[in-house]
Amino acid sequence: MEISRIENKLKTTGYSITSKRHIILQILALNDDKYLSAQELYQLTKDNESRIGISTIYRTLHILDKLNLLTKFSLNGAIKYQLTSLRHMNICHLICLNCDTILKVPIPDLDKLKQAIMNEYGFDITSYSLNFFGYCKKCSQEVKACSFT
Repeated sequence: MEISRIENKLKTTGYSITSKRHIILQILALNDDKYLSAQELYQLTKDNESRIGISTIYRTLHILDKLNLLTKFSLNGAIKYQLTSLRHMNICHLICLNCDTILKVPIPDLDKLKQAIMNEYGFDITSYSLNFFGYCKKCSQEVKACSFT
């Protein structure tokens, strides 16, 4: 989702677009290929020489989550975030339990499944995620190697 659409959604729901909020959105957009924790986002703002406090980051993440503009993901007790976009809607995640790698795999018929569920149960789906947990190729080989010793 492009930043201008997100900022427009924030404005129409009564939130102001501060310079700090804009920087947070830019960093999230530039890193839309991965999930970031609030702490990682904070570090990236510091790397960007922005004076943004961690509480501002948490408040902004909370607002974005409340407006369904973020995908929230919990991995080993850490909550990570990514801006929601249409290109991320039809994917599932393969999450390695050993190294925390997250692979995104497209699922072409996920929209059909979503629509079938909505039609069958009269359920208005606003967001969803599909996650598979296991071991990536590298870690799977390491786990197998360790079990033989």
